[in-house]
Amino acid sequence: MNDIDSALQRLAKAPPPTDLDRLEAAVFERVEGHGFGQPHVGTPLRICAVALAVALGIVGGLIPNRSGDAESFPVPLSDAARFAPSTLLIGHS
Repeated sequence: MNDIDSALQRLAKAPPPTDLDRLEAAVFERVEGHGFGQPHVGTPLRICAVALAVALGIVGGLIPNRSGDAESFPVPLSDAARFAPSTLLIGHS
């Protein structure tokens, strides 16, 4: 047998830890003190961030975009943009 198989067999035969009886009560005690239902301090900031993102998305969608031709992009080092696959597939001559 593999080491993991023998370890699992030993674990199955071992009695459960006695701490399990108190585990659920201990978890509920820790969770009870936490304020999950209380409003967070950062909520107004999150609302503002979402509103700003929506506004930027709307404004960005309203601005007309330029043509995406490869020839309209400035190429500082070479004239290689003419040989991009997108321009070669169109069949410019």
